[in-house]
Amino acid sequence: MKLILIWWHYMKKGITCIKIGLIVALIIIAVSLLLTGISYAFVYESHLEVVSGPVLNPNTLIYSPPSDQVAEILDCGQGHPGDFPPSTAGKIALIQRGALYFSDMTQNAAAAGALAVIVYNNVPGNMKYGTLGFITDISAVIISDVEGALLLSLLASGPVTVHLRVGPYLAQATTDVLPGVWPNTINIASSGTFEVALCGTELFDVTMIDPTTVVLYDFLTDVPPTSWRFEDVATPYIGPVGSGHAAGADGLMDMVLDFDIPTVVAVKELADHVGETVGISVYGLTYDELRGGGYDYVQIVREEAPGIPEFNLPLIAVTSISAAIYLAFKKRMRKNLG
Repeated sequence: MKLILIWWHYMKKGITCIKIGLIVALIIIAVSLLLTGISYAFVYESHLEVVSGPVLNPNTLIYSPPSDQVAEILDCGQGHPGDFPPSTAGKIALIQRGALYFSDMTQNAAAAGALAVIVYNNVPGNMKYGTLGFITDISAVIISDVEGALLLSLLASGPVTVHLRVGPYLAQATTDVLPGVWPNTINIASSGTFEVALCGTELFDVTMIDPTTVVLYDFLTDVPPTSWRFEDVATPYIGPVGSGHAAGADGLMDMVLDFDIPTVVAVKELADHVGETVGISVYGLTYDELRGGGYDYVQIVREEAPGIPEFNLPLIAVTSISAAIYLAFKKRMRKNLG
């Protein structure tokens, strides 16, 4: 009987250790979240067409100044200083993405006298949210690899003149997933919603954006919000990657959008990214049909509803049966001794 009692004592200790291990694991997950709160809302309009030729589909690089140019394009390689011949002056530089930062290639083109820069992608498709990092001396847009190849093929047959128009950079703002909360997490086991705030600033009026056009962007399928409202809930955060704050209202109006978690999990396949940091992009159109939006980063977690963890069930079953056997044995022993 002593052996049974000793066994029962250590079984109880085992259950306690498992519970403590679960608590420690949850604490580690919470402490180790690496999230970024930086994002920029922007509203741009750009237009690119070959004179007497096709209309292309450029995306403006964030921080590009506005411009309206009709000029010849020139193949300037990858944008290194030595890639710009003397004839670059007064022309629009066509540059392949991949070797330099957008800002470096653009400033190199400006130093060579280029009027603007057209970057073509070095991988399939186009970039929707490329950034220069600061306001450059000349404007810059990016097009797809296919459209870049088209311009290069036209250049092989002779001079090519294009009309490039880059609309005004209206404002800078930030996008905040889960405003007023830090760190940010999305629990893929939840059946609820999560908030995203497009933060208003003194320079950015969120009421310029038509809320009925706002979506959570994905390459294949956009997710519309389940609801939206105008409310002051967040303070814009500008800081290093991996940092953030839980600041709330700042006295300026924000656009607050609610997105259905199961829908976003399915569309963005977030179940494959548990424990990872992923980007959340939200954009819409202004009433003048200019694009505006931004992005933020969140940690993807899976936290089931409180209850008995599934992996403890066999241990609990064995313990219960053992306890019943022990009690029956103890009762029998007392009866025999009595």
